[in-house]
Amino acid sequence: MIFDRSATEKETSIGQQFERNRDREAAQAKALYEADAQAVRDKTVRLKALRLAKEAAELATGTAKKSVAPKGKKKPADPKAKAQPLSEMAQGPAGADGAVERSIKACAAERT
Repeated sequence: MIFDRSATEKETSIGQQFERNRDREAAQAKALYEADAQAVRDKTVRLKALRLAKEAAELATGTAKKSVAPKGKKKPADPKAKAQPLSEMAQGPAGADGAVERSIKACAAERT
C-alpha cells in the first residue's frame, strides 16, 4: 500500500495554518478587549477626579447644591373602600353629554 505523503502534509499544514490564524486572531481580540477595559478605567478615574474637584470647589465657595430629600411613600389605597363600578366611571361627571357611554356601547357592539 502506497501513501501519498504530499496530500497528508498539505492537510497538516492547512490545519497548522488554521490554528496559527485562530491563535493570532484570539490574541488580537484579547488585546483589543484589554485596551477597551483600560480606556474605561482611565475614563472613570478622570471623571471621578473632576467630580471630586467640583465638589471641593463648591464646598470652598459655599455654593453646594442642597440634596433633595426623598418624598415619603404614598399611602396604599384603603382595602376596605369599595371600587367605583365601571358603569359609573363611564358616565363621567354629572352633566356629561354621555359621549363616553356611547363610545363604550359602540365598542361593545363592534366586538359582537
